[in-house]
Amino acid sequence: MYRDLRTRMAAPLAAGLLLFAGTIAAPAQERPVPRIHVEQYTIDAEISPDTQTLSAKATLRFVPIDEAVSSAAFELNNALNVSRVVDDQGRQIPASRNQQDFTVRLNFDQPIPKGQQATVTFFYDGHLTGQEDSPVYGVKFAAIHPDFAYLMYPARWFPVNGYTTDRFAADVKVTVPAGYTVVGSGFDSHQPAGDKTAWELSSTIRRFPAASRWSRATRRGCNRKA
Repeated sequence: MYRDLRTRMAAPLAAGLLLFAGTIAAPAQERPVPRIHVEQYTIDAEISPDTQTLSAKATLRFVPIDEAVSSAAFELNNALNVSRVVDDQGRQIPASRNQQDFTVRLNFDQPIPKGQQATVTFFYDGHLTGQEDSPVYGVKFAAIHPDFAYLMYPARWFPVNGYTTDRFAADVKVTVPAGYTVVGSGFDSHQPAGDKTAWELSSTIRRFPAASRWSRATRRGCNRKA
């Protein structure tokens, strides 16, 4: 898909470990999860090819579809650990993890009225070597290696609401070692950040993310997207 590159990295746009700061309690029983619609993702991620790790902050702006939403559930790759989740005031939101269905469930202090915008921010990190259990059994949708890597929407590398049903816009910033190129959906730009490069990809069109990847080749100077 990509060739003639010294180094190439890609991260998906509008297209992601679990250690909560508080006590994590597994849900006592399955409860219906109120419906929401995520309008916008703002993701700031850093990729380390040598250690095969991802560290990210994902801010989600959403609106409830149901009345008085007091909880919400997001799918996230089990290899990614959530350190904390906060609201737009920086207050921590209680969260619990269900490894069986790859979800992180949030419980809000006060119900959010139908149609009222709300914002939550996830802080998370972890290893994505390609050997972890995939949310789609038998198919690898995410892996980070020194020479190539890919992060695809089905991997749930960021907190996903309404998989394949909830379309969204996104702004994604991906920081990688200098010499790597990031490719993904939407308009892109980049700038130096010390010994690293920060790439920004933006899409105002609500859609599902395209597949993206990065790789290292033998020559420099030619960046080609498939």
